Amino acid sequence: MAGLCVHMLVNAPYKWNPLRTNILGATSLDLAMSNHGAYLPVVWPLAMASTHVYKDASSNPSLASLLLRPPITPLSPSLIVGICEGNVIDTEFATNKITLLFELIHCTPNLLMESWTEPEINRCTQCLAIGDTEEAICLKDQNKAFDFPVRYSCWLWHRYHATCEVPGQLNPLSLLSCCRVVIRRAIMNNLANSDLAMDYAKALKSLTLPPRMLAFLSFQEMWPVVNAKHKFRFRQRQYGALPLRHPLQPVYDVHDLDA
Repeated sequence: MAGLCVHMLVNAPYKWNPLRTNILGATSLDLAMSNHGAYLPVVWPLAMASTHVYKDASSNPSLASLLLRPPITPLSPSLIVGICEGNVIDTEFATNKITLLFELIHCTPNLLMESWTEPEINRCTQCLAIGDTEEAICLKDQNKAFDFPVRYSCWLWHRYHATCEVPGQLNPLSLLSCCRVVIRRAIMNNLANSDLAMDYAKALKSLTLPPRMLAFLSFQEMWPVVNAKHKFRFRQRQYGALPLRHPLQPVYDVHDLDA
């Protein structure tokens, strides 16, 4: 809902100026990116509408900043684990976060330390025990310590295996997926090798593509989105507060009809 509201504000007919600052001189994009759990449905429309480029000079970038700009240094093992093991109570949100990070790494190999740039493509023992599945089930396991090389290799295996019609063989990616990888790599390489006031959102905007193509190139189908019934606890975890129950939470909770 927050992302939809921001999208409506910064586009016609309202055309709200995202460069307006608060009393401390911070823009809305600065505020949206001010914590490590920056929420992509809010960050992206602000980045698209703003002429301001948020450059994360931190050695501990968020997933949102990795989508917008290449990091200043390759991602360390501890940083990757920190992003993937974020304290989130929504399993689907956590899984989508891992999937998007892996997709960004796949599109931008220089995000990784050199020793990890050519991982083997194998299923993990957990997924092998389950049998053939269309996705890496191990990504949903929040109770097991996160082993990046193992899970990334397993995700890659499923990434290439999903479109294969011959059992036991790996297929190349679809033409559409290949195009996205190539476009993303070209833009990120240009951003890394230039001092232009540009980020990935503005680079896509400059191409004047139709909305559906913009959504595809921004990986919107992979964005981690919080389930409405978890929103209060998500905010508390995001700002490091104790997971206390909001006094109005029973009123606003959305319960599963199938439960």
